[in-house]
Amino acid sequence: MPIMDSLAATRDIRALERERGMASTSIVELTADAGVHDIERSTHAGCNAHSSKPISKTALLSAIEKYRRQSVEMVSNDAIDANQRRPINRK
Repeated sequence: MPIMDSLAATRDIRALERERGMASTSIVELTADAGVHDIERSTHAGCNAHSSKPISKTALLSAIEKYRRQSVEMVSNDAIDANQRRPINRK
């Protein structure tokens, strides 16, 4: 990446989410680095998952679907009133 690498971008995204009280965005790092140390660095930076290249179309679509479903479930369970920045009472 021209300005920052994926781990720096992930750390910035996580900091912004904490600062604004936002729900966590799913981040799957896709990289050529596949060592144990690389996976630990991804996790430490805040990535939800780590995939190494090359990746099959099936594996990529599966990861996207997995985290898309989790995001939809989080929004359904923890809906946020954007104006009040607090959970909506669903009772």
